[in-house]
Amino acid sequence: MEETFAQLESLKQQTKQTLPQCWLLDTLRDKKKWMGKTGCFPCVGAVAYFNGIERAFVDPGPTHSALFDLLQHENNIEGCVLVTPIEPDSSEITGLVTLAKKKKIGAVCFGSLHPSSKQENVALSSLRKKGIKVFYLYCDDEVAEADRRFWIWASQERSYVHLKISLTADGMVVPIPGQKSRLAGAESRKRIHRLRGIYDGLLIGGNTVRQDNPQMTYRGDEDLPQPRKIILSRSGTFDPNLAAFQEEQPLVCADDDLLHLTRQFAKQNITSILVEGGWQVYKAFIAQQVLDEVSLVWTKKLGNLRSLKLPGRLPYGTMMQVGEDIWEIIRWPAHTTGRASPQRTSL
Repeated sequence: MEETFAQLESLKQQTKQTLPQCWLLDTLRDKKKWMGKTGCFPCVGAVAYFNGIERAFVDPGPTHSALFDLLQHENNIEGCVLVTPIEPDSSEITGLVTLAKKKKIGAVCFGSLHPSSKQENVALSSLRKKGIKVFYLYCDDEVAEADRRFWIWASQERSYVHLKISLTADGMVVPIPGQKSRLAGAESRKRIHRLRGIYDGLLIGGNTVRQDNPQMTYRGDEDLPQPRKIILSRSGTFDPNLAAFQEEQPLVCADDDLLHLTRQFAKQNITSILVEGGWQVYKAFIAQQVLDEVSLVWTKKLGNLRSLKLPGRLPYGTMMQVGEDIWEIIRWPAHTTGRASPQRTSL
């Protein structure tokens, strides 16, 4: 046991990159299978170590279900160090303390504190009061990036905002009144539909709804839920025969203050929003800096006389080939309050 503590103390002195690779990010493997299925909860796994050797592992699941599964069903974890990426919220503390004492856990390690400003390290203090050793591994940046949408929702109390912008090869957005302004290729459209399936809300401007008549639905091959349809419109008047108004009725909003609007969405457990246009909507989100991720879909097509330049200035992102298109992904760090320094991230 003491050897494990010594290893942890040694690792805490090393770079942040070394620690997650050795311990913390082990608890996040197979995370992708939960993408879009945990709602407003983090995707959390758990690992039990004894003298640096993995004794038990539970796949990530919604909330801290994996952590509790491990404590309830694993019998060979007495004296182990339990590692989980994020501190549980206040509603889970009593159960965690009870199970940790019952199974005689040697120590509990949290990669990061809970991102909610209302949390105030409840788990750390509760466990220590019961005589359970607790380590905080200072990996908030890494954990935040692994669960970006949850982290933004919990720390900033607003929806995570992802702009998907299809562009011509010469950098134009092409509105063509009365026609579907489809630019992206077939493989890109598959990727776009998957994005719709893993985001809680799909937001489009009123003019785009009237001109393009989109269905605003997920139509992919995976078993993913339909996003909540959201339309930004000052007038709020639409032809009820439009495709977006069939089956589930859209949420029509007229608020120009996008930060306030995304906070209202968050209260309704719409924790993440995919924004698909049009030009005026992109312009508003970029101008107000209410955005966490931008996907620029560069196509081979050229603009026409009705083309509009991409609104605002965006930094360079990470490039990837998707069929005949190039996707450029720009992500702002999830753990910083400033929005001025987007980062390149591996995809």
